[in-house]
Amino acid sequence: MDRWDEEDEQRRIRSRPRTIGELFAVDRPLLRPLTDEPFETGADSYRLAQTRA
Repeated sequence: MDRWDEEDEQRRIRSRPRTIGELFAVDRPLLRPLTDEPFETGADSYRLAQTRA
């Protein structure tokens, strides 16, 4: 996983001038630390659809 992260930091999205790592460096100071309490990282959503036969 660490190797993949390091490789991904050098990746560019299409023809954008900055790499993933450079873009993350801009966002990193704005991120808040995670809480010590466990929390759900996603939400399940179900939809029902009716069709006429």
